[in-house]
This record gives sequence, C-alpha cells and structure tokens, in this order.
Amino acid sequence: PSSKLRVWVLHNATVSDLQKTVSRAIQRSSTNIPKTYSWRYFWKRHCLAVGSTMLLEQNKLLVHYNVKNNDNLKLTRRVRRRQVITNTTYSSSLSNSTTTRTKK
Repeated sequence: PSSKLRVWVLHNATVSDLQKTVSRAIQRSSTNIPKTYSWRYFWKRHCLAVGSTMLLEQNKLLVHYNVKNNDNLKLTRRVRRRQVITNTTYSSSLSNSTTTRTKK
C-alpha cells in the first residue's frame, strides 16, 4: 500500500527543489523517521519518476521532464550501473601488435 503526498513547487523549480520538498513532506507525515535521517544517502539510492522517466539530473528544471500540474510522481530505486573502464595493453611475443580493451 502506497501513501500519497501532495507537494507544491514553483513552475521554474529544479529536481533538487522537488526532492527537498518531498523529503520535508515525508518527514512531516511519517512519525517513524528519525530527525537525523540522511536524505543525501536516501537520494543516492532513490529517485523520483514521472511515468517511466526518472528525474536523475539535480539541476535540470522540471519543465524539461514535462512535469505538469497534478502529475503523479513515484519514488523508485535508482539503478546504478557499474562503470568499469580498464585500458589494458596486451602484447604478444609472437607479434608486435598491441590490443587495448575497454570494458563498459
């Protein structure tokens, strides 16, 4: 069962402004969240989404994500990709060619 919160932000608000407003609303509505809860840690693991679009960029305006009046936002788990980039040079004793491999 999910609970709904009503939040208001300005028309030219950023994703960061919306996150601050949502975290204040959650703190006011829930009694089991401690006062010293780390919202920075929370927003590293979760993000807001409109439909299937995740609001990932903090400084982007909500208008760029097509957030309008009375839109339903969801809290979703942020999917983090591990970016392992290694530039490894392999040299063969049989040939003088060098191969560079990049993993993504």
